Amino acid sequence: MAAGPASAVGKPVDLLTAVPAESEKIFSATIERAGGINTFVHARKPATVETQTIVRSQSDMLYSQGVFDVSEGMTVTVPKSSVGYQSVHMFDANHGQIGVVYCGQSREVTADEVSTEDKHIYAMMRTSTDKGIETANAAQDAVKMEPKSATEYVGPGYDQEQLTEAKRMLAGGIVLVKNQTAYAKELIPGTVLLKDGTDLEKYNYIFTSLLGWGLMPLEDAYYSNVVIKEADCTEVSFAKPPVDYDNLGYWSLTAYTMEGYLGTDNAALSAYKAESNDDGSFSIIVGNSQDCKSKANRIDMPEGGAALTLRMYRPTSLEAAKEFETKFVADNNGK
Repeated sequence: MAAGPASAVGKPVDLLTAVPAESEKIFSATIERAGGINTFVHARKPATVETQTIVRSQSDMLYSQGVFDVSEGMTVTVPKSSVGYQSVHMFDANHGQIGVVYCGQSREVTADEVSTEDKHIYAMMRTSTDKGIETANAAQDAVKMEPKSATEYVGPGYDQEQLTEAKRMLAGGIVLVKNQTAYAKELIPGTVLLKDGTDLEKYNYIFTSLLGWGLMPLEDAYYSNVVIKEADCTEVSFAKPPVDYDNLGYWSLTAYTMEGYLGTDNAALSAYKAESNDDGSFSIIVGNSQDCKSKANRIDMPEGGAALTLRMYRPTSLEAAKEFETKFVADNNGK
């Protein structure tokens, strides 16, 4: 990836700086929307085509986003609630994972868990809407984020025009590589490179972190991706996803544009709303024709085809999720 013309303003963006450059962009935008650091900006309604703020927004969840200073530590508390699923996911500007806090849990976050010299982290809370919007909003407000310091965030100053070009060049890469997440302690300090692993795994991590920014650790949320061609009506089928339903695990399938954004407002179906087949499996219909609209479990087909992401929140195990993914991709990719 070229660094760009010498006249470009800002720090150059290349393969090794594209992830922190994307983080700087989103950190800054989130702080502006929230009115400062150390506080969430809550989406009180699910994301739509017009309101989405990140790639692969989920339209059957409420997102709460904030940038928090953990240079002196922070306590995170997620009370028990009546919503079906809620979590607070935390990561740094290298997309190094800090961890996930679930309903009924509390944990401390310390500066030494962050892979960047700057000690601000991003927190993304996901709250399901299965019990209604008002219940979900109350659950959002009940979560406590208690940082012990309030240092203002100052980004590195990456060239945002170069970032846009970098993302354009890499668009589509997310469907060509395996999703790869890593905890901050697994990164070489100050970089987005893994301490261990093959070159392919290192590139997978960079691609995933840039084009799937906000991706959760795979043991907390396993994402499987397939691409289907634009058509009047396409059936996507899969077995019952292996998630820990007893501990509020659930799955969701979303149809994105090839660029990874919501292209329609009827883009998702989840375990809470999809009707199963007699054998427990699921058949999701993707299409916009009149005949297609009469079918159950239907979502819209985005213009140009659909990049489908099936999320398994709280999978029973990585092995079960990988086994499910193998068949899901074999049965549906390229339809």
